[in-house]
Amino acid sequence: MKKPVFLTKTPSIGDFLSATPTIKKLADIYKTQIIVVSETPDLLKNNPYVEQSLHVKDINIDSLRENYDVHESFMLLGKRDGRGIEFKHAMCDIRQFHAKDLGFMLTPDEMTCEYWAGPEFEFIDSLNLPEKYVVIHPAQTWESRTWKRENWQNLVYELEKSGIFVVSLGKDAGEYSDHLHQEKPAWELKISHGLDLTNKTSLDQTWHILSKATCVVTMDSGILHLAGTTDTHIIQLGSSIHPSYRAPWRNGTQQYKYSYVLGGCGLHCASDLSYSLRDWGNIQAVTLIHTCLEGKPSFECNPGFAQVAGEVLNVFHNTGQPLQTWKPPHKPAFYPQQPEIERGQKITVSFRYGPKVLIEGEDLDPRDFKVCFIDLDKDEIVHQDTIKINHWTRASRKWFTNWKVQVWSGLDLLHEEILKLEGEKIFISLGKTSLGDTIAWSPYCREFAKKHNCEIVLESPHHQILSSYLTEIVEIVPYNVYNPENEIFYASYDLGYGVFDWKTHKDEMSIINQNFQKRRGSLYSEKLSIWDEFRNPRNPHRIPLAAIGSDILGLEFTEIRPNFPNPKPQERPIKKKYICISEFASDSTGLKVWQNQIGWQKLVDFFVSEGFEVVSISLEKTSLKNVIKRNGKLDLKDRAWYLHHCEFFVGVSSGLSWLAWACGKKVVMISGATATWNEFQTDNIRIINTEVCHGCWNSGEHSHKFACFHGSFCPENKNFECTRKISPNFVIDKIKSELLI
Repeated sequence: MKKPVFLTKTPSIGDFLSATPTIKKLADIYKTQIIVVSETPDLLKNNPYVEQSLHVKDINIDSLRENYDVHESFMLLGKRDGRGIEFKHAMCDIRQFHAKDLGFMLTPDEMTCEYWAGPEFEFIDSLNLPEKYVVIHPAQTWESRTWKRENWQNLVYELEKSGIFVVSLGKDAGEYSDHLHQEKPAWELKISHGLDLTNKTSLDQTWHILSKATCVVTMDSGILHLAGTTDTHIIQLGSSIHPSYRAPWRNGTQQYKYSYVLGGCGLHCASDLSYSLRDWGNIQAVTLIHTCLEGKPSFECNPGFAQVAGEVLNVFHNTGQPLQTWKPPHKPAFYPQQPEIERGQKITVSFRYGPKVLIEGEDLDPRDFKVCFIDLDKDEIVHQDTIKINHWTRASRKWFTNWKVQVWSGLDLLHEEILKLEGEKIFISLGKTSLGDTIAWSPYCREFAKKHNCEIVLESPHHQILSSYLTEIVEIVPYNVYNPENEIFYASYDLGYGVFDWKTHKDEMSIINQNFQKRRGSLYSEKLSIWDEFRNPRNPHRIPLAAIGSDILGLEFTEIRPNFPNPKPQERPIKKKYICISEFASDSTGLKVWQNQIGWQKLVDFFVSEGFEVVSISLEKTSLKNVIKRNGKLDLKDRAWYLHHCEFFVGVSSGLSWLAWACGKKVVMISGATATWNEFQTDNIRIINTEVCHGCWNSGEHSHKFACFHGSFCPENKNFECTRKISPNFVIDKIKSELLI
């Protein structure tokens, strides 16, 4: 019996590795090692089933056939046999391609390819690779199996943002034979967190890097088949060849540690004989793999980089089984050639409640558009997205940012727009804000208009009193007059903070009220947050109230005192000297009021004894004695009239305290729940007992609890000792020390 020889003319590494199952089967059949003759003999230098691995150029083929039992594969690639049958590379399992040339087939258990790498311990140690990393193979090959360079680069950016170490492998190569010539260069990428080892590793070194990786991302390539000889998870990118013909077999299956990420087209046209029939008139012809057989201008079978990044993260963080699988497509036998699409698009950028990009055009335009929202001041991408034609995307951030917006198609920058407010009409909403918030934030609307030299349309439920103060503002309107998304506005900003999800708030309050009635359970909700980072750049309870407005508008915070004019400067509402008071705070029944039960009446009695009238100007009705009651729905301008002519104001942390301050009055503010820096500082005679529990509203421990809570809620369960333990004498002594009386 002659000694067996396996002779192959396969031109590529992947195709030759796919011959190793057949070589192993021959060795098992002959019970001896095999002599292998090929164009890449080094691939088998350590293979235990191979006696010698020789280069085809060093062998006399005729002599070989005369003296050995020669088994040949890949000899008819691109040719027809004597019966006129052509073996089609894209329509056969690449491992079976070698076996069928020898007249047999391999079982699933026999389909695993093998590569026996030599030791490379010193080299691998020198790389200092982390325990977990991802390998990518950014290489160019046949057009249908080439993932664009910008996709690889964007994938690197996405993985690095997630802290993943990336190793890029590959070598400039090519396929050269009698019937094909294809250059296959490896692309160098910008890698900040990882290693670019393209054209820097041997095949053995490459194998060791692959074998230690968490996963490898590759197209149908030699690296795909080399990775198939390791135990590493493989993520194969979609192409025009059906993955069942290429996916590595391991442990008797193609699903072991394998993901297939497909783009928008699953026809796998290069593996469909109906296209051969259409284009050549018979099925004994290969399909074209350098073009889309559907006539589309791009290969939609290739996935987007965001899809691939998502699968890498899924595998890297071991969140479960691979997300991607393939299903054979069902389609008619013939598809007519699609006309070439004229590419054009309309790109609209707006800055209303955050930047938004709308791309309009022909529905058949297959391109992916990458949209980047960039913070120019920090030179960082805040958000990026990939969208199709006739779709939109936006950044979630709504507070002022010096935006630059870019729209890309591949490497082409189609549009760039930088936020420019000068001369534009800008909408600012003080929508459903309380009186105190409105007064605190309104000065910064004027400062914003000055800084950017723009026209402001301001929305507020307190528009009438603001109109007399903010005379520089072009238009001040009631709530809901304008749609903030109206195209007449170049940009829109919403001043506020707190809860947007009012349905959840209502549901949670129902539970909280039941808990209160049953006297068990929590009196606040953990499901809602006071801080939406897309609405407020800083936690609104951890900064002064007025700074919330300046933050959203991108202004440096300095306290600005409004100057509300006196509606009737020549006319006093009361001839005698008087003091204005308000016992109430509208937004929190127990938390911000003075909880000393005798405090207010004692204070009123003291003022009266000193010869002053006392005027209650709260919306809520007072039950105090010896006061002039101006309660109920008194116009804010009338309240401002009373405040302008009073001696000073006494209240709590409430809107009327802010109104008194805006009318130029000193304010005696009795508050324990808020920190001393929370409200205005100028002319604020703050009454606080720092010897007891205080400041929960602004504390890191408790401030998050005030998104949804019951009016009786005291976070320390101390029955509001912060104000309950402020005595009337303590207040009176402070007023005297400030020489207000």
